[in-house]
Amino acid sequence: MNRIRRFAPLDILIILLVVAQAAGALLLAARPAGEPAARVVLDGRVVARLRLGQDRVFEVGDAGVTVEVRNGRVRVAESDCPRKVCVRTGWISRPGRAIVCAPNRLLVEVVGDAGLDAETW
Repeated sequence: MNRIRRFAPLDILIILLVVAQAAGALLLAARPAGEPAARVVLDGRVVARLRLGQDRVFEVGDAGVTVEVRNGRVRVAESDCPRKVCVRTGWISRPGRAIVCAPNRLLVEVVGDAGLDAETW
């Protein structure tokens, strides 16, 4: 005896919700990311916002720090701090990454739309 099984209304609702959620996730993942920028913060105040698409060198006021932007990346090129951890950090380019110079109370962070919620290793 062949019985044709039909979906109950609740089954159809669950299937539609799962399909809608998957479509929404695909649409969010496919949107283009905005151009990232480097935000330079000194003593808790934003002193500069540097586009990563434009090469330049920025001197940070009286802090004795030089921030360099080149080829879509940013770094602390020079600093008068003793250990130079900020200089040794090197280049950063992805949103969410940061360079900190604690003696100079300086933060250089890449901000923008990463297109991702989190990064795992």
